[in-house]
Amino acid sequence: MTSDDTGLALPDSLEISPEELIARMEGGEELQVMDVRAPERLALGRVHLVPPDRYRNIPGSELMRIHDLSATGLSAGLPAVVVCGHGKDSKILAFHLSRLGVNARSLAGGIARWMRFTLPRALDLSLIHISE
Repeated sequence: MTSDDTGLALPDSLEISPEELIARMEGGEELQVMDVRAPERLALGRVHLVPPDRYRNIPGSELMRIHDLSATGLSAGLPAVVVCGHGKDSKILAFHLSRLGVNARSLAGGIARWMRFTLPRALDLSLIHISE
């Protein structure tokens, strides 16, 4: 168990790593994504591996006020992955969605870890020093 800034104890099982998420998607598992970041933050990157009809964006502060799963656009029949910036808010919101009836897990490390894991990185070769 871990606790958030409010002291709420949340089970670690509410998280899914980027590695596990990709493995499940590549294995053909149907998942849905709830991105809880503000709409202007989506330009920083998002999980593109789900079809558009299974991707939702509702800011976390709005999602917490929703008490009926049908108002989220998520299906109770598919697992959901909740995404935020760094994996803290999404854990609280995954717990909230679980209480509404969907099998929801938080993306560990948020979109920051997802982007580090999924995007290739070009190195500035001028910064590499080779000793001879």
